[in-house]
Amino acid sequence: MVDPGTAITAVKAAVGGLAAAPVVKKSLLKAMGRLIAGVADVPAAWLESKAQVIRDETAARSAVNAELARAAVHAIGGDPALGERSLKYLGARILREQANREFVAAAAAEELRANPPAEDSETEISADWLDVFSRFAESRSDQDVQLYFAKVLAGEIRKPGSFSPATMDALARLSPTAAKLFQLACAITTCFCDYPQVEPALIVEPIGRAGQNALKPFGLSYSALTVLQSAGLIHTDLNAWRELPKGIFASTVAIGGKRTRLVETSGQPPVGFDPNTPIRFNAINLTQAGCEIQTIVHAEPNAEYLGRLKAWIASTVGLPLAQADGVPSPATR
Repeated sequence: MVDPGTAITAVKAAVGGLAAAPVVKKSLLKAMGRLIAGVADVPAAWLESKAQVIRDETAARSAVNAELARAAVHAIGGDPALGERSLKYLGARILREQANREFVAAAAAEELRANPPAEDSETEISADWLDVFSRFAESRSDQDVQLYFAKVLAGEIRKPGSFSPATMDALARLSPTAAKLFQLACAITTCFCDYPQVEPALIVEPIGRAGQNALKPFGLSYSALTVLQSAGLIHTDLNAWRELPKGIFASTVAIGGKRTRLVETSGQPPVGFDPNTPIRFNAINLTQAGCEIQTIVHAEPNAEYLGRLKAWIASTVGLPLAQADGVPSPATR
């Protein structure tokens, strides 16, 4: 089991850097209370208490619960040996779930310490959301998935409403294979940074038909895409179409998490260029869970895909390509 002191130390360090964001600070304490202590709110003084006290109290409660369970087995006339095995199983599960929650709590606190919010939140994190999150987070012992859960929790603390129960459910079911494949998908997914209402998309028009293995050179064969479909991260239609105005492609986009401009916008647009002219293209659309999870996935943009996307943009949008790729990234969400 994770030493309670580890999570508490991480929380204290994060709280120290949130003086300018009192609502975020309160949400952090509220979340840590749910995940570590099992209570709704954690007073600041609680953080100063010794971890050993928490361990002692937990041990005392466990002993009482064990005695109550033994009494229950005796009362219903069950097999004592069966009862003892049940108690051991239940105890092991409780400890494992507590360890999982505390690892996620500590990692989320560290994420907030390393990347504090640029501004305070308008609302506190929901207690109901935390209850649902806790049940999902305690179910996974795989550290890679736990770190995803930690990023989700930190993101929700920064901005409540950022992550849905569907996303938590997808993470709880995420296999290591699906996680690696989704990282490859994120490396060729385009987000329209200046237009948050436009959902990100994996633009396959410059490559070919995804259903005919066109994305196989990027590690996303047809069978790999079906894995992502089963994981609830992409929609089932691999031949979907999107239609967006040309002007959107002249804005800042993010591919694989790297912000860039695909076309040159510093000069005058070509004669006859209309930013409202729609462009229709083939794309793989992410689900709600996929859209939310891709914001916490670290994936370097695929250079080959980026080159082919730029070539398609140049011929379709009708604007010259940008010479510089980099655009400063905003503060971490």
